[in-house]
Amino acid sequence: MSAWRRAIRVAVVAPAAFAVASVFLPADTALFAAFGSIIQIVFVDFAGPARLARTLGVAVATSALVAVGGLLSASAVAATILVGVLAFLIAYGGIASTSLALAASPLLLALTLSATVPADVSDVLPRVAAWGTASVLVIAAKAVILPTATDDPLRTKTVDALDAILRHIRTGQPQREVEVLRHAYLTHPRRPDGFRPGRRRLLLVIDAVLSVDEAVGAVAASPHERLSADEEDAVTDAIELVRTRVDEANRNDPLVDIRVRLEDAREHRERRSIRGAVDESWPAHQLLRRVLRLLDADVAADTARGRYVLEVLRSHWSWRSAWLRNSARTSLTLAASIAAANVVGAEHAFWVAFGTLAVLRSNAASTARSAGQAILGTVIGVIVVELLLVVVPHAPWLAWAILPFALAVMALAPEVLPFMLSQAAFSVAILDLFVLAAPQQPTIGMVRFEDVLLGVGVSACLGWLLWPRGVLTAFRSSVGAAYVAAADYVVAAVRSTVEVTPPGDTLLRRRAAVAAGRRLDDAFREVLLERGSVSPSATDMIRLIVAPTTARETADAVLDLGAHLRNEHQLRTNDEHARRLIAPATAYRTDVRNRVGGLERDEEDPASATNTIEPAGLTAMQAPDDAITRPIERWMTAQLQALHADMNEVSSCLSETLKSTDSRSQRP
Repeated sequence: MSAWRRAIRVAVVAPAAFAVASVFLPADTALFAAFGSIIQIVFVDFAGPARLARTLGVAVATSALVAVGGLLSASAVAATILVGVLAFLIAYGGIASTSLALAASPLLLALTLSATVPADVSDVLPRVAAWGTASVLVIAAKAVILPTATDDPLRTKTVDALDAILRHIRTGQPQREVEVLRHAYLTHPRRPDGFRPGRRRLLLVIDAVLSVDEAVGAVAASPHERLSADEEDAVTDAIELVRTRVDEANRNDPLVDIRVRLEDAREHRERRSIRGAVDESWPAHQLLRRVLRLLDADVAADTARGRYVLEVLRSHWSWRSAWLRNSARTSLTLAASIAAANVVGAEHAFWVAFGTLAVLRSNAASTARSAGQAILGTVIGVIVVELLLVVVPHAPWLAWAILPFALAVMALAPEVLPFMLSQAAFSVAILDLFVLAAPQQPTIGMVRFEDVLLGVGVSACLGWLLWPRGVLTAFRSSVGAAYVAAADYVVAAVRSTVEVTPPGDTLLRRRAAVAAGRRLDDAFREVLLERGSVSPSATDMIRLIVAPTTARETADAVLDLGAHLRNEHQLRTNDEHARRLIAPATAYRTDVRNRVGGLERDEEDPASATNTIEPAGLTAMQAPDDAITRPIERWMTAQLQALHADMNEVSSCLSETLKSTDSRSQRP
């Protein structure tokens, strides 16, 4: 449906925008109206209640970039350098904002188009006027012609998941709606928006919902103490309130009263835990803690937005990040294509850059395949137009008749038609526009072919040099880094519970684990977006990327327990007890490192010579006689057993992923 929507819109709007702009602007400047329509319709289409506002934002941003590009176009050196810098900022900034990520292609194309067409300062304002004409028609078309849905699928699934958690608490039976949300969230092409408070709130709430469901499952599976009636009432009231606020985005019901009830219930649970058995009572305590986190997530969007964006950008500032690699490669390839066009004196340098963007993929093999299809599609398009010019010369009516059909075919790819046919239709449409704007240039088709050939050559060469193995290699690296960082955090959390350690050390481990988890999450999304990638099924890969999150949640719980025991009850453990708790944690870390493969072992790890640790080995510890530390040791041991079981469950998927990336990396 989305492809046909694009096709109908662009077939109507682009010719109309070109015709309107031609009335008050020179024909060559009016081309910016046609290009503006194509770029803003074909390359981005927002959904949700704010779709028209986001479309207006893209129109304003692309207009500004058209002006900036026009000012840069007078100097080849300035255009090459600054387009490269701006391209990197646009591409990299998308990691923190869905809107920017989805709008990256139109933003890059608008900047490239204006920067590669030489202009004087006096030409900038007419270009912006032509682009603005297109923007007005585009916004009107998106509001009227087959408008996209205004509802938010992720928001709807989140509400369903909260309802399912309430049923899980009351019946003790897990509900499939939570897994539906998990699958939809993790396979979503882009992470929910981090700039806008509403989308930022949704992202935080989804993370908290998945965490709460795991805690509900742990309480339901526990053979020991369950939630008391007061605790269950507080939990269900809190979840129902968050559900209402998510479902009705404008509602801001007060959370103070329900938060006080949850805090009182948690403090009462903590006192009971210390008097009784921690291992029996702590799952319920963790559920209360995670429901409090859910409340915090629902109100944290406005207060932590700037910090969140900075954390996301900083966490991806590593060459292990697939997003950083893609951003750097896009920037360098665009700059190189503009420089190459100016060196060889390409008559229409923007086609060189367009050809570069058209075939740019996340690995050399995919880029090479796209380059071949682009060249062949361009040849077909040039031949079609040249034959029409020979058969029916000086017939602008024919160009006007062909233009809407060519634009529609171009917009149907890649969902309906192959990329090669789309490239051929794109060539026909652009050549048609140039025939209408400059009928005195009969060799325009050959010029386009030469320029596109140069562009795809630059893209293929730089793709091979900068990232020959593609996003799957980055995904493999991110898997290993996320698993090891999470395991390091588990060890640090256990150490901080049983030893006196600087709190900053554990915090740094947690930040590293969160950052590695973000890189893994986004590398996984890049794998899903890559065309023709060889990978395990999405369901298996979801299991693979959820395991480090589970380890981090476990470490958070251990850290919370340790802080409570030290601060509220001044509990200290002896050296023997500390060694018995740290040993299985370090053994788990060694197991993780051995399974992900190729990672250096910790020289201080006393269990580094052991390849795998069976769950039975973790239960062989002799607990001290202390009535409090004994249940603590049992509970921590049970958590490490569960983490080890998770590693056993994902080991086959891990092996398959590493095997698939190995086979992929061996391809030319």
